[in-house]
Amino acid sequence: QHYRRNISPHCPKSFTSNNYLRLHLGSNTGQKPYKCQHCEKCFSLKEGLKKHLRVHTGKKEFKCPHCEKSFSMRGCLISHERVHTGEKPFKCQHCEESFATNQQLRSHIRVHTGEKPYKCQDCEKSFSTSQQLKSHLTVHTGEIPYKCQHCENSYNYSSSLKLHLRIHTGERPYKCQHCGKSMYSKSNLKRHLIIHTSKTNSVKKNVRSYRPNLPKIEGLIGSNNFFQITDSAISQ
Repeated sequence: QHYRRNISPHCPKSFTSNNYLRLHLGSNTGQKPYKCQHCEKCFSLKEGLKKHLRVHTGKKEFKCPHCEKSFSMRGCLISHERVHTGEKPFKCQHCEESFATNQQLRSHIRVHTGEKPYKCQDCEKSFSTSQQLKSHLTVHTGEIPYKCQHCENSYNYSSSLKLHLRIHTGERPYKCQHCGKSMYSKSNLKRHLIIHTSKTNSVKKNVRSYRPNLPKIEGLIGSNNFFQITDSAISQ
């Protein structure tokens, strides 16, 4: 165990480094003195601003060891690698679903709570995530912002573009546990699993419908003929 000496003056929490304490204090006070020159985002720590600036510079120094993708932040790389490993450490307390990132879990929980905090200013629709709202706004603007770099296809939703890109990259992250086949989308995997479930149901149906060709033995139980009939049926 690490010796924790950096104690917060606002609560009982303590931290292993002064940087973690400063980050915690910024979240408590709400102060964000470090402002980005390229957008309106502000940060409580200088390190947070420094990491954010990579979004504008396009610098992506964290490379995935499994594919050609690169990321501007280590946390984004760690989340991406779970696509390859299949790890989903964030579990929902309301159902059996689990997710690769905490953000995905928070968005999913709104399915249970019904919360839709992101409202469209042009109509009365509300959405559970900011990304859903952003994609919805293209209905009003007519914009199709997500363009494929490999072909001329464009999409209203980033998720649709992400799915389409797997056609070019050959990425198939959804693997069948029954036969080992991989699919490029979760919906394709669900459709594929029907093949296995239908085969299993077919076998069960055949087992239930199987009836041996036995002769009628009503009225013969207790007689000598009963044992002769059953012996002949077993030997068939």
